Amino acid sequence: MIKMLNIYLYCTEKSMRVVVVYDVRDNRRRRILHKVLKGYGQWQQYSVFECEISQKKYFELIQRVKRIIDESQDSVLFYKLCAMCVTQTVSVGTAILYQDEEVIVI
Repeated sequence: MIKMLNIYLYCTEKSMRVVVVYDVRDNRRRRILHKVLKGYGQWQQYSVFECEISQKKYFELIQRVKRIIDESQDSVLFYKLCAMCVTQTVSVGTAILYQDEEVIVI
């Protein structure tokens, strides 16, 4: 019963698309941040990540970023995209649109 409840909660948990843009002065902090962001989403350009994450993971990510950066020198912006905005995303040139793998739970 507990396993079924956990699966139910997991399946109904909403996810959101978040674009993370950063400007970090220190090379070491930048490398650490890049590595952390890779665990949450897809690297799109030099300082841009696109993440498909739950609300819980979103707040977790913000806390991790706060521990990495120097808030007096660095900046990180989090842009939440609504579901309608995501469907209207346009790619020009060699850019690849981020698509999270579809998971089907039976």
